[in-house]
Amino acid sequence: MKNYLSPDETCILLNDVDFTQFNIAVDHQNGDQILYNQYTHQKLDKFSYERMTKYLRTLHGIQKNTEKAENLYARKLLIECASNASNQQNKPFKSILLPLIISMVNCEHFKYTYETVWNLTMFQFMSSVRKIQALKDYDHLMQGAYCGNVDLSKLPKEKLNWLENNY
Repeated sequence: MKNYLSPDETCILLNDVDFTQFNIAVDHQNGDQILYNQYTHQKLDKFSYERMTKYLRTLHGIQKNTEKAENLYARKLLIECASNASNQQNKPFKSILLPLIISMVNCEHFKYTYETVWNLTMFQFMSSVRKIQALKDYDHLMQGAYCGNVDLSKLPKEKLNWLENNY
C-alpha cells in the first residue's frame, strides 16, 4: 500500500498523511505489526486500518467482501476474480467524482455551485448524492402513482420514505 499511494493521491481523503514515509514496525505495547512514520510519529495499526476502510466503504457504498474459500477450486476462483479486478485497475484513470459533481451542481435540489462544492467533505457530498437520488426516486414514484401507472400497495414501505437513511 505504502509504495502505491503518494500524498497527491491521498490528500483529498487523508489530508497530510504520506504513506511513502511509513515502514513496517512492531508495536511495543502489544507486539502487533504496524505501519509507522518515524518523522511524524504516526502509526497505522489494525484498528486504525479497519476504521479507515470502514469509512471509505461507507463513503462509496461498498460492501466488505467476507467470502472464504471452502476448497482449492473456490480459492483459485476467488484469486482469479481478484486478479481480473486488479487488471482493470491498470486502465487509464477515469474520475468517478467529476460526473457526480457535474450532475449534482446541475440538479435543482443541490444548493452548491462549482466553486462551493469543494467546501464539502467527501462524506457530505456522497450523502447528498444518495439523498437526492432517493428524493428523485420518490418523486418519480409519486408521479407514477398519480398518473395511475404505479400501484403503491405493491411497493416496499422503504421506497415511500425518502427521509430514511440511504446507506
